[in-house]
Amino acid sequence: MAALPLLGAFCVPLAMAQSQSQLRIVYPKDGASIEAPSTFVIGNTTPGNQVSVNAQPITVNAQGLFAGVIKLKQGQNSFSLKSGDSTQELKIKRPEPRKPIDPTVWALDEKSAEPKDSLGLAPGDVVTFKIRATPGSQVSVSLENKTIALQAKASPDVKIDYGKIISKSTPSGDVYVGYYKVQAQDQFQGARPKFIVKKDGKELSCVTPGALSVVLQPRLAETIHDQTIVRAGPGQARLTPLPSGIKLVVDGYKGKDIRLKWAENKHVFIEAKDLRFSMEPQAVTGQYPSSGVKSVNIEQDSYGDKVIVPLTERLPFEIDQFLKPNKLVVKVYGATADTDWSSQEHSSAFEGSDPKVARVGQVHGTSWKQLTDGVYELTINIEGNRQWGYYPEYEGENLVIHVRDPIKLNGDGPGNLKGLKICVDPGHGGAQPGASSCAGISEAEINLKIGLKLKDILEKYGATVVMTRTTDVDVDLAERCEIARKAGAQLLLSVHNNSLPDGRNPIKEHGSSTYFYHPQSVEFAQTLKNKLLQYLGFPDIGSRYQNLALTRPSEMPAVLAEVGFVINPDECAQLIQPEVQEKAAKALADGIVEYLGKPQ
Repeated sequence: MAALPLLGAFCVPLAMAQSQSQLRIVYPKDGASIEAPSTFVIGNTTPGNQVSVNAQPITVNAQGLFAGVIKLKQGQNSFSLKSGDSTQELKIKRPEPRKPIDPTVWALDEKSAEPKDSLGLAPGDVVTFKIRATPGSQVSVSLENKTIALQAKASPDVKIDYGKIISKSTPSGDVYVGYYKVQAQDQFQGARPKFIVKKDGKELSCVTPGALSVVLQPRLAETIHDQTIVRAGPGQARLTPLPSGIKLVVDGYKGKDIRLKWAENKHVFIEAKDLRFSMEPQAVTGQYPSSGVKSVNIEQDSYGDKVIVPLTERLPFEIDQFLKPNKLVVKVYGATADTDWSSQEHSSAFEGSDPKVARVGQVHGTSWKQLTDGVYELTINIEGNRQWGYYPEYEGENLVIHVRDPIKLNGDGPGNLKGLKICVDPGHGGAQPGASSCAGISEAEINLKIGLKLKDILEKYGATVVMTRTTDVDVDLAERCEIARKAGAQLLLSVHNNSLPDGRNPIKEHGSSTYFYHPQSVEFAQTLKNKLLQYLGFPDIGSRYQNLALTRPSEMPAVLAEVGFVINPDECAQLIQPEVQEKAAKALADGIVEYLGKPQ
C-alpha cells in the first residue's frame, strides 16, 4: 500500500519526535487477563522506527502503526516493547486452567454441582446431573426415593470463538455426569437432589443449587410487547419474534427462561420478564390457545400486500423465507384447517379495497396444509426473484403477513436513487466505542465519518436518508432497528469496521466483509462487499450469515458492512484518512445503486 501522510491525531509533534521516540500501546491494556493462548499487541510509534516485543521485531508500517501476535503462557506474562529510545512494559495474565482433582485427594466440588438453575419439568423431560469429585469414586444422585448413578465424563469440551474452534479440553476423570427422565407418576415440588460420593469407605454429599419441580398443570402466559424475543433453547438461537397479546402454554422453565409448548414436539423459550401469567393480578384467562382457519384473504396498503389469516385468538407462529422458489412459509401453532376460501391475488373490486393503493401485488397465490395436529402451514408465493421485506402483526385476532412492494426509483440523475428511503447506521458510539484501532482512534468515530459521507453521497443521488446517529452518542441496538422501522426505510445499512478476538492474527486475518440474516438480504450483502473490494482493494473476507441485531429486521433488506480491520496497521492507516473514508462511502453508495439496478 502507498505511504500515507503522518497524522497528528495519533502521533506526537515532529519536534518532540526528533528528541524522543513515541511508543503507544493501544491494546491490550497493562494488567489484562486473557484466557486465549495468544493475543495481539497493537499501537503506534514514530514513523520510521521499528518495534520489538521481548527483542523480537513485529510488523510496523510506514505510518508507524504496528501489530504483532504474542504468545501467552499460563500465569503471569511480562513483555518489554521497545521503539527507538522508548520502552514500555506490559504484563498480561493468562488464567490457569482448572486443575483436575488429584486421585489421592478426597474432595467434592460443591460449586460445580448442576443443575444450577431451578427447573420446571414435565413427564419425558431429561435432567442432567453433573459434579466434580475425586477420580475413581462411586457417585450417585438421590432424588426423592430414586438413585441415579453418575459416570465419569468421556467427551471433550469444545470452545468456539468468531466462527472457529479455538480449543478442546480432554476429559480429566473428575467430572461425573448422569441423567434422569421424568416419569408420569413423579410429583416432586422444590426437590433438591443430593449428590453422594463414596470411595474407600468414605462418603461426601451436597445438594444441587437448583430446585426441581414437576409442572403438574399447564399454565397460560401472554406476550406483553411487540418484538418479543423467542429462542430455541434458554439463551440459544432466536426464532421469529412475536407481537404482543399472544397466548401461550407454559409447561416448564429453566431459571428465568420460560418453556412454552407450541405443538406436541415443539417447545420454545421466552424470558419471564416478557410475559404475564395466569396466576398474577392481571391474570391471563381463556381457553387453551387454538383456532380454526376458515379463509385466507389478500388486501393491499401503502407497504404492499396483506395476507390475512382470520383466527379466533392470537396464536404463536414462525415464518421462514425462501427465494428459490420465492415464498414465505408461515406455521401457525394451535391452528386447524377449515379453509374453504383462499383469494389468490388482490383485486380492487374486493369489498374494502382502496382504489388509491390498488395495484398488481407481489403475492401470487397462497396454499395451505395441515402439517401435524395443531400446526397449520400457509405458503405465500411471491412474484419475481427477490423479496423486499415482510413483517407479521395481529389486527385484532387476525394474523396479517405484510409483503413489501419492490423499490420503485423515479430519478434520472447521477445514481438515480430518487424514491429510495434508506436508513444508515454508523455502528457504536458514545459509551460503546467499538474496536480500538492501531491509531488509538475508536471504531465508532471512523464508522460515523464514513456514515456521514455516505449520507451526503446518497442524498446527491436523490435518496432520502435516515441516520440512527449523527454525533458521538450511544444508541441502543433495538432503538436503531426501531428508527429504521418507524421511518419506513426500504433498506438498512449498518457501517462498521472490524477487529478480532484474542487468539487470532490481525496480520493474516483482515479485509472487507458484509453480513446478512434473512435470505432477502444475501444479494444486497454480496453486492456491497464486491464494491468495497473494488474501491478499497482490501482482501475478501466474504459475505456471511450472522445473527446480529442490525441484520435481523425483516421489514427491509438489512446488511452490516465491515469496511476493513482497524487492528491491521495498513488497513487502519487508510481507514483514518478522510479520502479513504470518502472512497468507502462511495463504494457503499454505488453498491446500493448497482443492487437496485439489477433485474428484479
